[in-house]
Amino acid sequence: MVWLAVLVALMLSGAMALAWRVALTTGQSGRIDAIWALATGLAAVAAAGASQGDPLRRALVCAMAAAWSLRLALALWRRAISGGDDPRYAALKQSWGAAAPRRLFLFLQFQAAASWPLALTAYCAAGAPRPGLDGRDGLAIALFALGRRYIRRIVAAEGGDPWHCPRALRRVRRAPLGGRPDLP
Repeated sequence: MVWLAVLVALMLSGAMALAWRVALTTGQSGRIDAIWALATGLAAVAAAGASQGDPLRRALVCAMAAAWSLRLALALWRRAISGGDDPRYAALKQSWGAAAPRRLFLFLQFQAAASWPLALTAYCAAGAPRPGLDGRDGLAIALFALGRRYIRRIVAAEGGDPWHCPRALRRVRRAPLGGRPDLP
């Protein structure tokens, strides 16, 4: 397991170094997010595939991680190439001044480190020590499918722009026990 954890960390670190280079050479830092999504998904697929769990469960986790990653990476890539520099990264680079390239690299390495546990959860999910699939696996599939469908419906109701729908986000974020939307 230690070798896998190191491999996942190196994959994520290398991908974010590549994202840094792409952002510097193209001037489109929005591509960073697309590269992150793809790298995190690939790391999750590698981790799930290396687990010792049931082969069907491993395949299921790999498929879910790959589907999430590819869908998100493609959406983010399309958004990034259609515009200029991402305003969030542009603001960071402006505030960092001349140190922006070095600080962006470090920022992205922290992002890689923060993604490491996310990718390794696929190992835990795929390696569940029980044979075959059961209700817990069915629940995971249902949440994966229905959650995405629910979010898409909310976004469509907000006018179809997933990047600018604060009412949709307030509907999704709920107080843990009270069930009332967060206040603006």
